[in-house]
Amino acid sequence: MKVLAKIKQTLYTKAIRYIAHATWVEGRLKESGQTFRILFVENSEVMRYLLPRMYAGEPRILRRRRIWIPSLPKLLSRGALPVDLCIAVLPLAYDPQFRGLCDFRGQEFVRQIVDVPPYWEELKGKLHRTPRGTGRLIRKHGLTYRVSKEPKDLQFFYHRMFVPHTRKQYGNLARIEPFEEMERIFGKGFLLLVEEGGRPIAGSLCMMDQDVLTYRRMGVLDADEAHIQKGGQMAVYYFSLQLAVERRIKKFDLMKSRSFLNDGVYQHKLKWGAVTVPDDEPESWVYFFNRGSPEKAALFFRQNPVVVHTRNGLKVVSGLEDGTELSPEVTSELTERFYAPGLEGLVVLSSRSATPVEVDFQKKGLFP
Repeated sequence: MKVLAKIKQTLYTKAIRYIAHATWVEGRLKESGQTFRILFVENSEVMRYLLPRMYAGEPRILRRRRIWIPSLPKLLSRGALPVDLCIAVLPLAYDPQFRGLCDFRGQEFVRQIVDVPPYWEELKGKLHRTPRGTGRLIRKHGLTYRVSKEPKDLQFFYHRMFVPHTRKQYGNLARIEPFEEMERIFGKGFLLLVEEGGRPIAGSLCMMDQDVLTYRRMGVLDADEAHIQKGGQMAVYYFSLQLAVERRIKKFDLMKSRSFLNDGVYQHKLKWGAVTVPDDEPESWVYFFNRGSPEKAALFFRQNPVVVHTRNGLKVVSGLEDGTELSPEVTSELTERFYAPGLEGLVVLSSRSATPVEVDFQKKGLFP
């Protein structure tokens, strides 16, 4: 059976280089209630991730079929797509064909990294007020931490922390690595365990390589909300940063987050002072093709702002409300909402023009 499974996996790996799942979806967008039709071309989780965030209620699946990826440019160029937007997640090898055809191009994930200064007080000044308040929760509940290389602690972390926490946080999008994969990482790293009264209540699997501390996986004991309320999850980040300062580590790598800016994981890491950088291990590019009215495009990206790659670095694509002008006041409001270290500016869509307007961010501190 294992041989057959390996053969199937090999065939699938080869097939997805050339064939993708195409799904036409229609429903009413959240907030506006407008009908919006979208085509996903992918062998990824982007559609499953986006649909609950886009639509009010259950959208209709209009059609499903497999598509020969090399034929997609022809389909796009002859205007045979009766949709408002097409999102195609395609292998890296297709980039020369598609980067000149799409409206925007990005990655499924961005990476978020905290630059660690040499002194704790300097680092605290870079944090949002919520992470800064973690110290009070730590003192209130007597939380401490320890670093472990014990195999029994890894067993506890995996089964009692990582698996339940990941399932609760990500639902049907949860990716649960086999324990053997965790063991491989653990062999090169360690666990940071947050304890209350000597009992572990949260933790993370970490690696340390020269001047970089990498946060690989997180867990909370039995995914119990009581431990989160005590600050267990926040304390993992807090103690990790303390450890980085103590050991003169220069960067705390928080790994990947979805590229959509309303993603909770992205926002949480941002509050810890993370810089947004491109994914350095991508398997695909995400291409956005606007095929409907400017109003529909602006509406989608206003509700689902996303980081894309431009000639001038990473920028945020967003949209204006119908009839709104990009005034200095609106520009200031959008900058306040979306600015993050590592992002160079905005690409703004409006209902009155199919041509976006690019706005550069003025460099500033993230949190006053």
